[in-house]
Amino acid sequence: MAVDRVLQGLAAKDSRADNRPTRPATTYGKPQVHESRETVKRVAPMSYMGSNEYVLDVKFDAAGNIYVITWGHGDNLYSLDPKGKLRFSKRLPEMGASRIDMDVDRVVVYTACGSRLYQVGLDGKPIAQARLTMDPGPMNNGINYRIRPLPDLRRHDMHTSPGNFLYAYVPGKRKIVYLEPLTQTMRVLDETYTILAEWKGETFKDKDGDTLHRHPASFACNPAGTMVAQIEQIRGKAQHEKINVIASYLVIRDIATGHKVNERPVSKGGVSWTEKGLTVGGIRLDENLKALGAEPKVANARFRLGAVGALVPDGSDLRLVRPAPKGNVEVSRLGPFVNMPTFAFASPDEKYVVLLDQDSAAFIHEVASGKRVVKVQLSEMSYAWRFLPDSSAFVLGGLRGSVMCIDVSGKILWQTALMQHNKTLSQEKLDLPNFDPTFPDYTEKLWQDHYDKPGELDKLVNLDADRLTNGNCEQSGGWQVDSSDGAKAALTYASDGYKSKRCLKVGKLAVQQEVKGLIGDHFTWVLEFFYRSAAPDKTSGLLAGVSVQNRHPDSVVRVFSPGKDWRFGRIAFKSGGDPTSLTVGFQAKEGEVLIDHVSFRRIRFPSINHMFHPPGYNVEPVILRNPLFEDNYSPLPGILREQIPNRIVVQRSVKTGGTLVCESFLQNGRLNEISSDWYIQPMVTRDSILSLGLKSPRWVSTVALYFNAYDEANTTPHFDIMIVDAEQKKKVIVASVRNNKSLFRIVRFPPRLADEVRVLLVNAVPRLRTLTEVEIYGPMSGGESAGFTDPAGQNTYMGTFSRVDKRPMALAPKYERKAISDARKAAQGGPLLPNWALPASQVLMDSQGLYLSRTLGYNQRFKLDPSTLSRP
Repeated sequence: MAVDRVLQGLAAKDSRADNRPTRPATTYGKPQVHESRETVKRVAPMSYMGSNEYVLDVKFDAAGNIYVITWGHGDNLYSLDPKGKLRFSKRLPEMGASRIDMDVDRVVVYTACGSRLYQVGLDGKPIAQARLTMDPGPMNNGINYRIRPLPDLRRHDMHTSPGNFLYAYVPGKRKIVYLEPLTQTMRVLDETYTILAEWKGETFKDKDGDTLHRHPASFACNPAGTMVAQIEQIRGKAQHEKINVIASYLVIRDIATGHKVNERPVSKGGVSWTEKGLTVGGIRLDENLKALGAEPKVANARFRLGAVGALVPDGSDLRLVRPAPKGNVEVSRLGPFVNMPTFAFASPDEKYVVLLDQDSAAFIHEVASGKRVVKVQLSEMSYAWRFLPDSSAFVLGGLRGSVMCIDVSGKILWQTALMQHNKTLSQEKLDLPNFDPTFPDYTEKLWQDHYDKPGELDKLVNLDADRLTNGNCEQSGGWQVDSSDGAKAALTYASDGYKSKRCLKVGKLAVQQEVKGLIGDHFTWVLEFFYRSAAPDKTSGLLAGVSVQNRHPDSVVRVFSPGKDWRFGRIAFKSGGDPTSLTVGFQAKEGEVLIDHVSFRRIRFPSINHMFHPPGYNVEPVILRNPLFEDNYSPLPGILREQIPNRIVVQRSVKTGGTLVCESFLQNGRLNEISSDWYIQPMVTRDSILSLGLKSPRWVSTVALYFNAYDEANTTPHFDIMIVDAEQKKKVIVASVRNNKSLFRIVRFPPRLADEVRVLLVNAVPRLRTLTEVEIYGPMSGGESAGFTDPAGQNTYMGTFSRVDKRPMALAPKYERKAISDARKAAQGGPLLPNWALPASQVLMDSQGLYLSRTLGYNQRFKLDPSTLSRP
């Protein structure tokens, strides 16, 4: 009954709601259209509230001048006099000045984007510059080149792992100590960036006897600038490929030589070296690295102010506490605060503490009593601060580019807006170059690009004899001028060749030579030559190329820039399937070019290419450009992709799970046919991994990589080769290549039995993924040389086939004959045996027929007619 009353009451309520009067419909006026006759000037918000002058740090020189670095575009180094007037401003490319160090006669600034360390005179004159890291800039989501400035990270108490770029500047001695993360190498440089010392982590042997290096991590220099203390780690891989630190060591080295002075095992923790001594992980050490005890530390501190003490939250107050042998001692109490401060810093004389909160307010308190002297409302939030040496005032740098000086009484002495002094962004035509030529550049002292060099391939592989006629240009014949367009010109030679009497002179008509005869299917050919400009005072260009007539005719052309001196050039080329002829040619652009010592040779790798799958060569490379067609993109017909025994797998995106590149095109025997667009979205990791899986373990000793000849400017600069050792059950780095500029790179290493090879493209931004073909070769045998006494195997080129791919290969039609077979079976489509399959066993007989074994795996059976057999 109670339920019925409730339901009746709800029904009555709904009925009353339905009887309410209807709300009249809203009426709108008719839209009016007006045509503007005047343009209204709109002021861009960035012009009065931009963040291009976000101040990161403030420092002083001995004369009291102020030096400010900013995080933003345009000028990023400013100098003000003690009154706040601009002395000079400079733009240090590319952007993001993230650290500043002061010396007696110069200021040293590091830019996060560009990884360059600039030395600027105190008067603003350029002194020197160099790119410290091997890569020119940061990576998205990478651990080695974070675009976020380190001071900002530290002041926000954010994580700053050793993965961030680490360097130290030693004032007075003008030395730079830094860790190059891509090579895991420590270096000491002088003021001209000359390498004074260089070292890796200490060596050790793993359980398999392999020699490895410890990984260098955080470090600190002593105040005198003569020693460096560094944490070195032995790392391993735990589950899910996460880095696991197994052991850590503190190593003391001499900065001048890099020699180890002392070491001891330590636990986790950072390292610092001040006037008070060396501290590692909160433990103070003496000069012999003996532990003196834990460094006094206040627990639950929000701000640590050095000798002044630490600030511990207590409700809306902050307790100023100093550690003591018998416990912490409260010095004073600061507060109350409506909003808990974000930053705090103390004066050098230890009398005042300044606190900044999120509402752009600054609070000045006395240390001894905790009394609040004054509250100053600032015009903007401040992330950078520095007290004057005499503790009379402090300088703040704001988020939007204001630099202000405030005394300890709270009076603003002066304020300067850096935006009005950003002369770079004030230009009518904005120009933001990535390099400043006014600074002498010493980068080449640190990183030399590795280009092609003559004779380097002869040390790695065997090459056939030169197939060109008159390649040294000392005789006549061989070379011909291309007259296909009707032009007639005679072949021209010039004197003073490359270490010879004469050379070939090439003009606007192509000079070429054809090679026929034995070429070989899917062989690698290399064209090598020397070239220079015929007129050193004029600029010219050179086109050099190779073409082939085969099942799928192909060609490649490279552009070279001749100079006044002789230079070396190389072109790698694949002969393809069923080649009949190869043609090499040269043609000059805008002038004449001298060519000499031309050679065209075939590489004889010691084994088959384990990754090559012949059916994939016949598939036309279709490249996916639009990700909308990814679901329907399958260039390999049918189950051809699944039939590849040794497959290449490219790292997938964790967001989309797919790629734009067809991995089969990386092992199809063709070059320069794929692009560098591998992914739809940027990868989460800084590296790209290619896994080359082998169906069964093979001995591997050589990896050949071919990069896109038509995107030479973006050739992959850094890559590692890793072997998954089948015997030791671990992953081993066998080669690390840095600053590569070669389009064809052969990497050779001691043989290992492997079931997987990994190619790691290190710090490869999208445009640097120019790899188009990967090949894997084994050694001549299981060891270093061929021989029938080798227990692991024999020669794989001319001997037994224990290392050779056991897949049946198609036989050329001209070798298939009927000489040994049953003519009736041949007529019925039966198997045919080649005439060189010789008998290899006695004839076996049973009641059904005769059996004969032949060489190279052929067997033959002859049926017997029982009715014709004689009975006993």
